[in-house]
Amino acid sequence: MGQPSDHGNHQLQPQWAQHPNLQPEVIRTFSAVWPREWPSQDQHFASNNNPMLVPNSGPSPSGSVVTGPGPTQPMIPMSQVPVAPQRDRSSHIAKVSTRASRRRLQAKSGVDLERGDEKATRTFSFVPLNSGDVILACREEMKYAIFKISLLPTTTEIATMARSSWEVAVNRQSAELRNWAHNFRSSQQNNLGNVVDSIRSDMKDVARLFVYFRYDLQTYQMSVPHLMSRGTRVEYLTADHSRFLDVTVTINGQTVTILFGNPAVMAYLGYLLYDSRYQYHRYIDGDYTGPSPGGHGVSALNVNKLRPLFTMTGTLFRWALEERRTGTVVDSELWVKNNQEYHQTLVERFDGMTPQQKAALQTLVDQIATWPLN
Repeated sequence: MGQPSDHGNHQLQPQWAQHPNLQPEVIRTFSAVWPREWPSQDQHFASNNNPMLVPNSGPSPSGSVVTGPGPTQPMIPMSQVPVAPQRDRSSHIAKVSTRASRRRLQAKSGVDLERGDEKATRTFSFVPLNSGDVILACREEMKYAIFKISLLPTTTEIATMARSSWEVAVNRQSAELRNWAHNFRSSQQNNLGNVVDSIRSDMKDVARLFVYFRYDLQTYQMSVPHLMSRGTRVEYLTADHSRFLDVTVTINGQTVTILFGNPAVMAYLGYLLYDSRYQYHRYIDGDYTGPSPGGHGVSALNVNKLRPLFTMTGTLFRWALEERRTGTVVDSELWVKNNQEYHQTLVERFDGMTPQQKAALQTLVDQIATWPLN
């Protein structure tokens, strides 16, 4: 069969196909109405003045229907095509921020901005400018309690000291600060437990150095014989705590053993009390005030009030010695529960001293605390 002529084929084509410029415009219009992504605010759909026609499933206006071999596709002008909503991120964020600000203002004022009436809301308290003074006073009062009772207290003792220290410090403040502190009583008392850890951390770092040098554990040759010799010395010292805590002296022709009077212990106490940045003598009350060469009164320390410091020193020295039991240093943590039993042994040992033994120890204390610098 022969090929049909172009003229006959042209007559069989649908009406929209006879307009070669219309088909591309319809395709472009269809893509514009249903884009893959919503356009930004700078992008717009076709102008309302564009007379192009796009497919629509609704009824078509008169004169806009075109026929073809397939199902009828009604067409509507672009002016009647609904515009897709545009998502503006900046305006959306502004609306959310406005709503959040309105809720915060509503919570503070107690007034519903929508309805204009008042309702029950949470109360807000303001922190006084000098609230830090209250916290500092509580921490200082806690230090007084620690050096008076125990430097290795139990959990119950810590809670008791924190509660009493907080009450003493807060009661000295103004009414405004007292009201503010009462609102945070529980959290403030819990934070006071950190004071114990802070003091213990400072003391154990210093104890390591004093044990290393004062008990002749330093070595400049990391050889096996030197390390074995050091390990042997540590075993000898820790076998009996009197070997690293006590001292034997001759007084008036008599040999006297002074408990807790070892030169290493006394040097350590003197450093912590007066010759360091800690200045712990500020937290230990003296029994009497006497004249000094400069004319200023100085508080002398009584041996009984140094009981927590003596017993904690013995506990720390034993722990620091144990780190070098093998000759080499083995870093370890000072676990409170593991050392409380030994600490209690030293407390009982201190309490069991006779008046003569305490008097002998007092003579050593006076040598480091006769003229302290305040």
